[in-house]
Amino acid sequence: TKEEQTIAYLHKTRQNVVQQRIQRSNSIMTSLQEFGYVVKCGKAKFAKECAGYILAAYEENAIAEEVKQEMLADAREIEELLNRERDLDNLIIAKNKKSTKAKLLESIPGIGAINASILSIKAMASYATAKDFAASLGLVPKQSSTGGNIKLGSISKQGDRYARTMLIQGARTVVMRSYKANSPKDELYDLVARLKKKGKKFNVICVAVANKLARIAYACSTHNIYYEAKK
Repeated sequence: TKEEQTIAYLHKTRQNVVQQRIQRSNSIMTSLQEFGYVVKCGKAKFAKECAGYILAAYEENAIAEEVKQEMLADAREIEELLNRERDLDNLIIAKNKKSTKAKLLESIPGIGAINASILSIKAMASYATAKDFAASLGLVPKQSSTGGNIKLGSISKQGDRYARTMLIQGARTVVMRSYKANSPKDELYDLVARLKKKGKKFNVICVAVANKLARIAYACSTHNIYYEAKK
């Protein structure tokens, strides 16, 4: 529909803005390190406080005046990208409030406003099973068979890369919350506990949870129901 095309365009624009913001932030961070000023923070925090780090580097005589001015110009562009990203997020959230499907999806742990919006315009009903839908996002392992033995590899990375990336990020919040003492009692968190017990690595667990989230989203969407925690 025209509305779905509009939402898809908003996400496409948001993806481009985020990529530009990350690229510019990484460029300044690595340049500061080349000048001997090591930034000790995450990339997200650096993007928000970029100008402060540049001025600090200048005060410590790590960079020259000309370099400072050019970096500050880039920092202003990063700030504009952050503001534009925030505006796009608000537009997407406003669209979700008018979408019954998006509201259903937001009830799923790890599925925030952005993921709910992305999944709400997916033609889930066109897939025969939840597994097929998860596979369409590239959230299933590659298989190779030799001598009758089936070996599972890394995820196939087929389909919508943006949706897959955002789902894995949502899964990370679920996995990280499972490390807290007051983590919810739910089969989703039970899955995380079982994978931990098997000694699976953090990123492997996140992808497995993302696969589970895709399947849950399929069930909620096709049956038109809200998610209910199963203890």
